[in-house]
Amino acid sequence: MVIELVHVDAPPRAVDSERAALRAAAQAEREWQKRIEGTADDPLVRALEGARRLRGL
Repeated sequence: MVIELVHVDAPPRAVDSERAALRAAAQAEREWQKRIEGTADDPLVRALEGARRLRGL
């Protein structure tokens, strides 16, 4: 669930750029998930995924 908070006085460009950043982050997450699906047995991928989870990304 995504909850979008937008400041009323925010210029439209700022809102659009924030939305674009959120879309890019979601796309990167989808690509990461696709990439690791086939490599779950790879120790390096497991280590990177563990580090990523620790950082909260």
